[in-house]
Amino acid sequence: MTIRLLISIICLICSLQVWGQRKTTRPPKKLPEVPVKIDSIAIEDTNAFTDSTKIDSLSITEEKLPELDISSDALDEDISYDAADSIIYDIVNEKIYLYGNAKVIKGSIELYAENIQFDYLKQEVTAQGTKDSLGNWIGQPFFKEGDESFGAESMSYNFKSKKGKLSQVITQEGEGFIRSEQVRKNEYDEMFGKHTYYTTCNHEHPHFRIESKKVKIIPNELIVTGPAKLFIDDVPTPLVLPFGIFPLTEGRRSGIILPSYGRSPQLGYYLKSGGFYFGMSDYVDLAIRGDIYTRGSWKLNLASAYSKRYKYNGRVSVNFGKINNGDIIQKEFYSTRDFRVSWSHTEAPQAHLNSSFSANVNLGTSSYSRNFITNNNDYLTNTLNSSISYSHTMPRTPFNFTAAFSHSQNTRTGIVNVTLPEINLNMQKIYPLKRKTKKGKTQWFEKIGMSYRGNLRNSVQIADSLFFSNQLFDNVRNGIKHNVPINTSFNVLKYITGTPTFNYDEYWYSKTTEKTFDPTYLYEHTYIDVIDTIYLDGDTLYTTNQEIASTDTIFGSINERLVSGFKAARQFNFSLSTSTRLYGIMQFKKGFVRALRHVVRPSVSYNWRPDFGSDKFGYFQTVETSEAGVFDKYSIFEDQIFTGPQTGKISSISFSVDNNFEMKVKAKKDTSSEFRKIKLLESLRLSSSYNFAADSLKMSNISMTARTTILNKIKLNYTSTFSPYSVDKTGRTLDKYEWALNKKLARLTRMNIGINTSFSSSTRGNNQNSTRGSAEEREDVLNNLDNFIDFKIPWKISIGYNLDIAKSYTTGLPENIVTQTLNTSLDINITPKWRANIRTGYDFVNNALARTTVDFYRDLHCWNMTFNWVPNGNAKRYEFVIRANSSLLQDLKLQRRRDWFDF
Repeated sequence: MTIRLLISIICLICSLQVWGQRKTTRPPKKLPEVPVKIDSIAIEDTNAFTDSTKIDSLSITEEKLPELDISSDALDEDISYDAADSIIYDIVNEKIYLYGNAKVIKGSIELYAENIQFDYLKQEVTAQGTKDSLGNWIGQPFFKEGDESFGAESMSYNFKSKKGKLSQVITQEGEGFIRSEQVRKNEYDEMFGKHTYYTTCNHEHPHFRIESKKVKIIPNELIVTGPAKLFIDDVPTPLVLPFGIFPLTEGRRSGIILPSYGRSPQLGYYLKSGGFYFGMSDYVDLAIRGDIYTRGSWKLNLASAYSKRYKYNGRVSVNFGKINNGDIIQKEFYSTRDFRVSWSHTEAPQAHLNSSFSANVNLGTSSYSRNFITNNNDYLTNTLNSSISYSHTMPRTPFNFTAAFSHSQNTRTGIVNVTLPEINLNMQKIYPLKRKTKKGKTQWFEKIGMSYRGNLRNSVQIADSLFFSNQLFDNVRNGIKHNVPINTSFNVLKYITGTPTFNYDEYWYSKTTEKTFDPTYLYEHTYIDVIDTIYLDGDTLYTTNQEIASTDTIFGSINERLVSGFKAARQFNFSLSTSTRLYGIMQFKKGFVRALRHVVRPSVSYNWRPDFGSDKFGYFQTVETSEAGVFDKYSIFEDQIFTGPQTGKISSISFSVDNNFEMKVKAKKDTSSEFRKIKLLESLRLSSSYNFAADSLKMSNISMTARTTILNKIKLNYTSTFSPYSVDKTGRTLDKYEWALNKKLARLTRMNIGINTSFSSSTRGNNQNSTRGSAEEREDVLNNLDNFIDFKIPWKISIGYNLDIAKSYTTGLPENIVTQTLNTSLDINITPKWRANIRTGYDFVNNALARTTVDFYRDLHCWNMTFNWVPNGNAKRYEFVIRANSSLLQDLKLQRRRDWFDF
């Protein structure tokens, strides 16, 4: 862009060859009547004027001026010029002088300076500033074309030789600023700069610069520099480039990605994140980066971003590498190979009217996070999830279709679950009995609605180490499930809502399970018995445990195989639910509290399902489990992707009661009758059920939940589970109520209490309307606010406390399995330029700190400093980086780091 500006100013200067020039078909421009001093006209030939010509000592009128010839090179575009002080026409020497805030405008090109001079004889224009009474420069030449501009101390150009000279040129190019002591142009439009530097610092005296003594610029091709050196606060650094070649082509540009260097005590010396960038087109790019260590470790990354406006955008990243930890001759040496693939794709809503496609893929080896990821959030994540989905809505029909791929991987266990594909065909609720033309009151049967959900699924579960083996296809399970719900609603006694529902499910499978008993198989089973001994020593009662190992010989084995062949299964159930709301209000005429309100939401439902385990349905079979004639019942669909019909009859009633308490108080700062509501208890819910058809343990566990917010800051959550039945000494649940044996309503089995709050100072301003950076950079910041430092919030603190108690009755006596943690995070601006972030926690049961991270950030105007430290845990690390803020100079940095394997 700088080259285009210099060429534009040359065109402007060319247009000043003749003052007030016009096309030859136009009359000459009428000169303004301005004072002209006689002594400013150097008259060398007194015969230049005839006797009839009179020179007025005060002014020269238009009629008395000699007429100038129109140049054949005159431009046909209008030129306007002006000066705040004066405009002097030196007719004898054929010069024009513009004094005081002079300006010349030609189209979109503007030239400003304190003084502008044009010499017609030499075909040369000169613009320069001047010094005021205090010796400060004012009115230095300034050139502008559209949004681009630059300034200089002086400018000159000769039209005959087509050579020009500019001194102390300052211009902005993107995020950076370029300054040259002198710039010369030759007749081939090539530019030569002397003592030129580049910086992205917008300070009057830049904090850093990259300086070169010689620079050659070939317009629209490239810039070539001699040796360049980095200066920081005018102090030269050892960082020197022998030469530089920079292309001037517009759009995306390919180039080398400079690596960072350092040393790891475990992996050796390294070069990291170096490679090559391919700017393929305006729609797609590709970056190849690599890490290499002197002890054999390496990593390769292929990353590509693609985007088409109003259509789609996405990113693809493929990573694979090898880690050699330690010295190969050491016993602790180990080597691992890892990979990670990620892909995100988003389709614009307007791209397709009735369909959409999206993808979010994350898959790889379980040890990749431990070996290659240093981000705190990614390191703590032990599950990788992926999904690819396509959906289509059929116009003018109630049907929609989706096809999806999903993947879930536990990086701790190494187990991978893949579903490919999963196809769903859904029909929105329709009312088949509803009249097309409404006449009279709506009948009850018109409210009967039905919908349909069809699901085809293929799924496999396998270890990640076997993911690309043949066993992947041997473990595939598939099936089709159809679901048709039919329901309606009605009101009972005006305030009670009733909803009857009938559900029909049908399953299609290509395989079933068959089990047989083999009495010839023998194997030994070893188990351990724990014997408790209680004895009294004086007044103290002691208990000792003794483990005794025993071995049994087991006769017979159950063989299981899958039988191919189509098999269908069906099940259905019926439910009727009722619900209502009850309000209780207590009002007060005086005082701060004006009303209390209690809302009760009771709900009762009845559920019925037949026993699909009976022989008449044929979904369950029996198999002998021992020679003693013991038989067990199993489902022929138990190994399939859908479990199929369930055994056991259900005839149960479920009930729940939800409570809400609110208080109305008078507003503090209002003398009128305005009030505000305060939620005392947002929810207090009890729920349970009773199955009349069960042969034992008919009542289910009682669930209790509560939540509220104190002072609009502190959030409290409570959940607990109670069992109405007692247990024996071994912890087995008895078919006897806790009230009958211990005179207690229920027995606590689990309880959880969570308290969370956060406090922050007021925000200093909204930075979402910033104009800094490119549009893509601003969008990236707004979409990933957690990855950037926000100095607008002076401080913020978040605290979370969690207490979980699980009751165990394996010994007959209740034992508490307690988990108690406190987590906190602190973001604070120590100064307007210093920001700290600390995340930590404490485990009260193990008396240990949770994984702690400490981050410091320092704004250095055109640079920034970050320090990230993980002092404890299995992933200890630290990283210290000082880098330039500009995205153009991200490789200009100083870095020091140590990862977990270096400690």
